[in-house]
Amino acid sequence: MLWTFAFKYAAWIFNRVLHSEEQKTPYEIMTGRKPSFHLLQVFGAKSYIHNHLHHKDMNVRAMIGYHLGITPESKAWSFWIPGHNRVVRSASVKFDENNFFPGPSKPGAILSTIQVTNLTDNLMVKEINQQDAVITSLNTSHDMINTTPTSYKDALNSNESDSWREAILKEIESMKDEKVFKAVSLLQVLKTTKRENILSTRWVFVKKPTPLRFKARLVARGF
Repeated sequence: MLWTFAFKYAAWIFNRVLHSEEQKTPYEIMTGRKPSFHLLQVFGAKSYIHNHLHHKDMNVRAMIGYHLGITPESKAWSFWIPGHNRVVRSASVKFDENNFFPGPSKPGAILSTIQVTNLTDNLMVKEINQQDAVITSLNTSHDMINTTPTSYKDALNSNESDSWREAILKEIESMKDEKVFKAVSLLQVLKTTKRENILSTRWVFVKKPTPLRFKARLVARGF
């Protein structure tokens, strides 16, 4: 289970650093903005999370957890709390980047049930069914991270976001070369009187095996 957090955090970092001769990071290419690293912390670092759920209990002001990555939608971090066997999200935390969770004495350790809790607003987000904490099967990890996205957002948030991003850019360049479409801003759409020539679009993603290929197609929405 916890491997998925490691994959997502690695992808988050990968998309925000330069690669080969590119002068812009993948994040900047897709968003037009330079990436920010103010939330960056060492993965697996020991952390002291302010316990909003028990703020009236003076003896339980903080919980000890281990950093699992960033939750961009709430500008917070995710943490595994071994003592409670759950994952929590919080923005009120102190990191100890010199200490980490000790490795398991035996490989293949299992976490029976992990609860995900948002400590910022005290809401239980969801409960995750039984998963392996240490993934020893390559087939299992392949099934977990290699799903075909159904939307642009899913593609960029997936563990294969780099491959999908490459497919998206390839499709855009192809359409530009063929001169079959022109991207317009929402403001431009609202101002124009020739709306009959403007179509909204959506992305369709396909993964082809043997050899593995990632395909992205930009299509007009049906009306």
